[in-house]
Formats: sequence, structure tokens, C-alpha cells
Amino acid sequence: MFNEKEFDIEETEKPDFLVTNKKFQEKFGVEVTELFINQSSARIKKIPNYIGQI
Repeated sequence: MFNEKEFDIEETEKPDFLVTNKKFQEKFGVEVTELFINQSSARIKKIPNYIGQI
């Protein structure tokens, strides 16, 4: 997740997004491989025993 005050985000085809750090003018690509409705859903799915740890 990127703060739009700090980053410019451009939709592209490959990679899915180009993100530019406004302060340093560094650009990098982001490819979406999995999409979750929220951070909690991602943690439950991807972190083993997450529910037992909280």
C-alpha cells in the first residue's frame, strides 16, 4: 500500500503499476499476483497460525 502524497502511481500493462517515489524520483514496477479484500484477509491466508497468534 502506497501513500499518494509520497508516491505517483501509474497503471501500465507490464508491470501492472509503475510507482515513483516523489522525494527521490526513484521508479519501480509492481506486478499484482494475489489480491485480498483487506490486510486481515491476507494475513489469515498467508501467515500460518495467524489466528492462534493474536
